[in-house]
Amino acid sequence: MTQARPDSAALAPSAILQQALAWQPQDARTAVALATVVSVWPMAPMRAGSQMAVHADGRRCGTLFDASIDARIAQAALAAMARGEADTLQIAIDDDTASAAGLACGGAMVLRLEGIAPPAAGSADTLREALAAIEDRRSVVLCTRLADGQRVLLPAGSTSVAHAWAAEARRRARADDTGIATVADEEVLFQVFNAPLRLFVVGAVRLAQALLDAARLPGFAVTVIDPRSERMQAMSLPDATPVVDDPARALRAARLDERSAVVCLSHAAEIDDPALIEALGSGAFYIGALGSRRTHAARLSRLAERGLPAERTARIHGPAGLHIGALGPAEIAASIVAEMIGALRQGEAPATSEATATATAPITDANPTVDEMEARVARFRSLRPTDDYVDAGIPGCERTTYRVLGTPPAAPLAAEGFHLNIVYCEPGRSAPLHNHLTQEVFVALSGQWEVFWGPAGERSVRLEAWDTIAIPAGVLRGFRNVGTQAAHLMGMASGQHPGNINWPQQVRAAAALAGVKLP
Repeated sequence: MTQARPDSAALAPSAILQQALAWQPQDARTAVALATVVSVWPMAPMRAGSQMAVHADGRRCGTLFDASIDARIAQAALAAMARGEADTLQIAIDDDTASAAGLACGGAMVLRLEGIAPPAAGSADTLREALAAIEDRRSVVLCTRLADGQRVLLPAGSTSVAHAWAAEARRRARADDTGIATVADEEVLFQVFNAPLRLFVVGAVRLAQALLDAARLPGFAVTVIDPRSERMQAMSLPDATPVVDDPARALRAARLDERSAVVCLSHAAEIDDPALIEALGSGAFYIGALGSRRTHAARLSRLAERGLPAERTARIHGPAGLHIGALGPAEIAASIVAEMIGALRQGEAPATSEATATATAPITDANPTVDEMEARVARFRSLRPTDDYVDAGIPGCERTTYRVLGTPPAAPLAAEGFHLNIVYCEPGRSAPLHNHLTQEVFVALSGQWEVFWGPAGERSVRLEAWDTIAIPAGVLRGFRNVGTQAAHLMGMASGQHPGNINWPQQVRAAAALAGVKLP
């Protein structure tokens, strides 16, 4: 049975270019052909941008599928080189061939075939520049105009390069997306050579081990930094580089770039803060720090005292990780890596909620005392409750409903009035599923909550004290207390009246007292 060579076992792009250039003679002959994958089906063992070099005598460097497919590609590449012109080759891999190679399905791949032009033509020189950039960990995009083979090497992340292809090159570099695009009426092959992804973890703590496991699959090379040698010695960090040194000094020596991520886990200000300052002065695409929202607020305050402006410290993802209700080191590590990938591909972390719901940042202390919790709830007790009951079948979950009559916008359906609910839940309890025809707003008065919405409750967002979320009409499915303490949640809705909420003055006044900004 033939086996497709997995991507992880393929030669690095630099090794293939290096061999191709070594084979290419210095005289006027063209002795080496390059086959570059331009597009490929999702389940293929190679990615767009993968290459194979073919010498005129038949020697090959690199592999793109199995031996028989590689032989077909090599033969076509040598034929294109003999004709002195570039060519495009499309190969269909049927399901049986794919299955024999251990793949779920077959598909098609498209390749560009070309000979490396002699040094006098400049093509080899451009390839040497690309090779030097790769070996120096500089991300670049090799742009080839298909009409005449003219090549231009562009830096992947620079916004100062004045070239018609620069914007498309930056976009494709961020997405690791080699392919052909039409720019200014020219068909151009954008071949991305990105530096390897690196993750620098500050703090030899238990979560660092889980983060190492989560980051390994997307291909991050992980370095763990901690000045405390005893902490590092107590850790088991297979496939990671341990560094016992001052974190700021270690990060400076690492030359952080746009393919680097930094996550601070130590919970020690004297360790994390200098590392964050160093990272903020670099081009790292992601900077995260673990801790509660209150911890992060204190961290930002310390950094401000050291002269870092808010617009600079806003780059720090704190608390690190997507708000998905993660519990335990493995889930927290997964949420951090997911946020890192979002920052890498999109330029910022993907929003926890979509257009169907929006959540605000906390506006006060996220870890209230019991007395503060009760005081927050008491602020709304001046309103007249209409219902005070324990929800059927859910012990430990109580709800008090306040009905505030107001003047809603004109509508075909009669309004029941404006409702304000104070929900109390013990740890781990869920409030009942329900729905409204109007927008609903929830404010976490205390504790930690998860609010679900969507047809099957498949969307969710995590709220801590004074976080606010607006849920559009007809999509709410429920909420639960995901913290370790009893918690209060305030919900506001305008009965069954369709349309946007028109908050009565009583509700506005109560929200103002609580410091809640209504949408």
